[in-house]
Parts: sequence; C-alpha cells; structure tokens
Amino acid sequence: MSTKFMSHQTLKYGILTLVGLGLALSQLQAAITINIGAEKLKDPGGYDMAVAGVVVLVADANRNGFGGAGDTSFVTGDDVMIAKWDIASGGGNNPGAFQGTTGSVPFSGDWDEGDPLAIYWFPTLTSADASPGAAVPYGMFRVIAESLTLSGTI
Repeated sequence: MSTKFMSHQTLKYGILTLVGLGLALSQLQAAITINIGAEKLKDPGGYDMAVAGVVVLVADANRNGFGGAGDTSFVTGDDVMIAKWDIASGGGNNPGAFQGTTGSVPFSGDWDEGDPLAIYWFPTLTSADASPGAAVPYGMFRVIAESLTLSGTI
C-alpha cells in the first residue's frame, strides 16, 4: 500500500492560499469607532434639550439621502442605525450637551466606509423606547462631506 503525502511545494501553495484568504476576510471585517460630541441639542421649543432623551447615529448606506425617523423605527429606507444612546449617560447635567462613542463597530450590510452620517435626537424619548412612535419630535444634524458645510435642523 502506498501512502502519498503532500509535497513541500503543494503545502507551500496551500498555506499561501489560506494566508491570502485570511487577509481578504480580515478586510471584510473592518470596524470603526465613532465619537460624537454635541453642545447645543435643542428641543422643539428651541431651548437646550433637557438632560434626558435619546441620540441615534445613522448612516445613509446607499447615499441617496436620509429617510428620517419613522413611527415604528429610528431609521427608514436604506438607512442604518449604528448606535443609540440615552443622553443622560453622555450629557451629565449640562442641558443640550452630549458626548458618546460607538466603541468598535463593524461595517455591515450596505453600510461602508465613506457613507454619510447623521445624528437624530429625540427629546421626549428614553432608552427604553424601541421606536419613536407617531408624531414624536426629533432633531437631525448631518455633515455634507462633498461641500464641507454643516447642516442641522430641528
């Protein structure tokens, strides 16, 4: 009975293929950390938001404009919710202020490097709310990367 082992050359090509595949897969698992800092989040009356509420980080995955929040979801259309925070956890006792970080989050689905980002804030919600609900007021801020101008509304 003859036993044939892999040749050194075959083994070398197999290892190189696995290393190449591992490098390719590691690129598919790219991750990013996003830090958010806001000083003047406003409520619907135009006053600094109280030290309660929710902030949501959103990506426009297909770069066709943000869809805004819906009644049953914090994002609509192809937008992707990246993170959600209770403003009390990042605002301290400073009305209208917030600081938060996503920690390491992987790109996934249609969300990729370079997609536009926005924050939505909901002065009347808490972190326990799974969706905004009907007619809940919220603010939005986004950076328009192409022209490097800032845009914000409430």
